[in-house]
Amino acid sequence: MSSFRKRVPESQTKLPPATRLNPHSAQLLVSTGVPSLDDLLGGGLPVGGILMIEEDRQTGYSNTLLS
Repeated sequence: MSSFRKRVPESQTKLPPATRLNPHSAQLLVSTGVPSLDDLLGGGLPVGGILMIEEDRQTGYSNTLLS
């Protein structure tokens, strides 16, 4: 091991699968499984957050998301 590396406890380096840290707020985000939706949400859903999908009369996007 190089002497220039900062030692970090092993428990801090591993994140649960399908999660990542938000670089702006350091909040843990969970992937929705849909990459384009993750991009719209800023990287995924915050752990403990709720996503409400509201039906839009002009488009059928809500049906696509709910399937």
